[in-house]
Amino acid sequence: MTGKQSMHAVFINNVIFILLDIIEGLMKDAEKEFARNGCELKHSSKFHYNKSIFHIKKFLSEVRTIPMEQQESFGEESDTLKEFLFLTIDRDENCNFIKKMIDIIKINKSVHNFDFKKIGI
Repeated sequence: MTGKQSMHAVFINNVIFILLDIIEGLMKDAEKEFARNGCELKHSSKFHYNKSIFHIKKFLSEVRTIPMEQQESFGEESDTLKEFLFLTIDRDENCNFIKKMIDIIKINKSVHNFDFKKIGI
C-alpha cells in the first residue's frame, strides 16, 4: 500500500489476504478431489480456474514483503478460519448456528475497537 493508511483499510486488506489464501487452498483441494474421482473441469472453466489461481498467487505474493512473523500469522489465521467455515457450514440449522457463534464472538473485546458499521458489517 502507498499513501496514508487507515486502520480500517489495513484491516480490510488483511482480511482479503486471509480469504484469498483460503480460496487458493480450497481451489487446489477441489482440483485434487476432482482428479481423484476422475472428474475434470471443462476447457473454459479450467482456463478461468487457472487464471484465477495465477492472479490470487500474484496478489498473495505481496505478503512476502511483510515481516516473517506476520506472514506466519496469516497462514495460521487462514487455516483456523477455514476450519471454522467448514465446521459452521456443516451444521444443521446453519444460519441459526452461525448467528449464535457471532453473538458468542461479540462477547469478546475487539482487538482494534473498530466501528464495523464503517466497513459494512
